[in-house]
Amino acid sequence: MNGLRFVRRLCNFSLNELSKEIGVSRQAISAWENNKKGISEDRLLQILDFFGIEKEYLGEITEEAKQQILEKAMYRYKDGDREYYKYKPHCCDTLENEVVCFLGNNDRTLDDYYAEALKNKKAIIDEARNLISYQEGGSKESDIISINRGVNIYGAVNAYLREMPDQKVSVRMPYWQELDNILNALLIAHDQADKEEIADKYQVLSMDPTNDDYEWTLELAEILRSRWERKRSKYANIKMRPGSVIDEHKTGKSVEEMIKEMEDANREFWKINKDMAYKVGLQFRPGR
Repeated sequence: MNGLRFVRRLCNFSLNELSKEIGVSRQAISAWENNKKGISEDRLLQILDFFGIEKEYLGEITEEAKQQILEKAMYRYKDGDREYYKYKPHCCDTLENEVVCFLGNNDRTLDDYYAEALKNKKAIIDEARNLISYQEGGSKESDIISINRGVNIYGAVNAYLREMPDQKVSVRMPYWQELDNILNALLIAHDQADKEEIADKYQVLSMDPTNDDYEWTLELAEILRSRWERKRSKYANIKMRPGSVIDEHKTGKSVEEMIKEMEDANREFWKINKDMAYKVGLQFRPGR
């Protein structure tokens, strides 16, 4: 792999950004990175000084050399909203106000990953917005109920995550993982994720021999699955919209008889569900 490309991406410079910094065209840098053209000695010294890196890391590098680069301390630089990194501090005689980082093995710039993260965030927010609205063209009452359900769920998640910044730094990740574990267990319990898929998310945690998050998640999944089977059996035969398929042309009943059936069904529904925390309106769709 080309070391210049690897270092450039780790330091969060696009071809255009680096070309402006060192005063050459992006095509020239691309040619250097693809071994189509050699770097002059003057340019090489300029790049070494700019990044604060040693000469042996800018040519073709081995996996061992990549690891050595990843183990080097990096220093964060800010220019307005722009964030980038170098292998040298702002000032050579002090580390005051320096932010020292060790970044992961990235094959793209951080800006690329950030743009992708923002895209994913927007997709999730758009999906959540759709999910908490009634999707079948129902009444405003149905929409209110659906919105309130969604707000209750997302609000609970928000309330939990809101406390995360108040945790000690060393506790923040385990604090977040507790919520992630519970959600993963729900997905497994409802067959929306398999154990192998979830296992990949826990590989990093497995490096800590005392971490039992994966095993605990699987145990919780089995508890939730068993509980859901019992609840599903209990509620499977309860009609949430009794009478919704009544059709006077198929039943031969008059409108008055149909309305009477609906009123009786509504009354019976609340006898069965009188322990519900709040009442929801029933909708009947004659002829549907």
